[in-house]
Amino acid sequence: MAGQNQETITTFGEVPHSSNISYSQNRSSSHDNRLMIYFQGMKVYIPDNFQPDTLLKLLQTLKKL
Repeated sequence: MAGQNQETITTFGEVPHSSNISYSQNRSSSHDNRLMIYFQGMKVYIPDNFQPDTLLKLLQTLKKL
């Protein structure tokens, strides 16, 4: 009987938000409010108008990789 391959997969999502950090005059600040999913070393940024059913399909596709 063959043993099962138990592979650890790290997945998380985050929503970056604005912070009150002051920047020097030579440094510009750009804020990204998109949802970001980190999956197996890939960062996938989700636009604001992304449909939930499409997001589910994307996550299922990522799981197959």
